[in-house]
Amino acid sequence: MAFIWQLVSLAIYLVGAVAIGAYLYDNFRSLISIIKALLEPYFQPQLPQSLLDKFGKWAGKFFLYY
Repeated sequence: MAFIWQLVSLAIYLVGAVAIGAYLYDNFRSLISIIKALLEPYFQPQLPQSLLDKFGKWAGKFFLYY
């Protein structure tokens, strides 16, 4: 009978450990994605802000009429 109680308690401990692991994984993944989103603009090269800067005057004129 004691063996059955040990198995039940072991199963409860394992479920708890898996739940804690999943909780911590989700929180750390969320924290890392927030930090990555905050730091990402500092590591990207400067990209052109408008079509005129990116493609030249012809693109600006073309897209004005389109």
